[in-house]
Amino acid sequence: MIVDATDLFSQTVPESHARFLEAARDLAVVTFTHPLTGPAGEPLQTAVARLGPADARNVLLCISGIHGIEGFAGSALQVGALRDREALLDLGPDMAVVFVHQINPWGAAWGRKENENNQELLRHIYHLHRPRSPNPVFTALAEVMDYPSIRTLDEFLAARSRARLLADRFTPEEIGAGLVPGQDTHPTLFTFNGGPRAWSADVMEHVVKTHVAGAERVVVFDLHTAVGPWGETVIMEESPVGSETHRRVESWCGPLWPWGEGKQFYEWIGDLSPGTEVISLTLECGTLQLGPKDQYIFALESWLHHYGDRNAPEAAPYMARFRDVFYPATPEWMRAVWSHGGPRWKQITSGFRRWIETP
Repeated sequence: MIVDATDLFSQTVPESHARFLEAARDLAVVTFTHPLTGPAGEPLQTAVARLGPADARNVLLCISGIHGIEGFAGSALQVGALRDREALLDLGPDMAVVFVHQINPWGAAWGRKENENNQELLRHIYHLHRPRSPNPVFTALAEVMDYPSIRTLDEFLAARSRARLLADRFTPEEIGAGLVPGQDTHPTLFTFNGGPRAWSADVMEHVVKTHVAGAERVVVFDLHTAVGPWGETVIMEESPVGSETHRRVESWCGPLWPWGEGKQFYEWIGDLSPGTEVISLTLECGTLQLGPKDQYIFALESWLHHYGDRNAPEAAPYMARFRDVFYPATPEWMRAVWSHGGPRWKQITSGFRRWIETP
């Protein structure tokens, strides 16, 4: 039983890594050290632990931190599950849980969603296995905004009105649909997912080949923040509404949050493990409810990282708001997230077990 949920959460990558190692101290843990360090020169590490038989044919693959800063909440949920595993993890004899802890430690350490190459890793890894489509919306955005020419924060804020020029080229629907999938042509623009293979992609594929290859069923449990009501958790599933898989997951977790992107981001696991049935679940811990005036915050954070100064006094309120979008880190939010998110483990492992045991 978790006495105080705030003890599950961390503020730095070394702190979260230490908490994870302590919670998994009776398990075999493999640590991967990132080639770069954090802002204080600290080492950055991804850890992998397996609970359950080495030859289990049914694997729950739980990933935290693919979006960097979101990994602190994901880490807390993993640490809590390991600490209170007897109550929360309903594993059958042919089931295992593989915990991938802080897969993007650089992003977490530096307070970014992206990795050291400015790559949005979820889409970067997906597109290593699936071709991208050209994205003319981002090309136009780069042209009209001309972020490298902006020299000060005040100039950036004043330049926001330039985005209206996109309306001369695209409909509102085209703009919205174009911004969601990201792009691979502008390495310093937000939602970049191209570039060379990321360090984290190599680690992720190693984990899949080591722990998943040959399994009959895999449920991916990908931990995120930002979507949903403040302090609550919502579950998204990537298959079409009304499909057998979607109905199955609803029977485990209750009503699912709408999934509008149309991509199954972990279907590539089936490429590395032919014959394995893969279901992907995304858990989101709700934070701020962003309004239309907040949408520029993502472009601003990216501009500050590449061309400005994230640590400048005038940037502080914007960076604080950006952090609150992904990791509010107040005791009230931490306790609410664990109270709502902790029971998700029992829902998912029990549902997975029923799927296995049902003829």
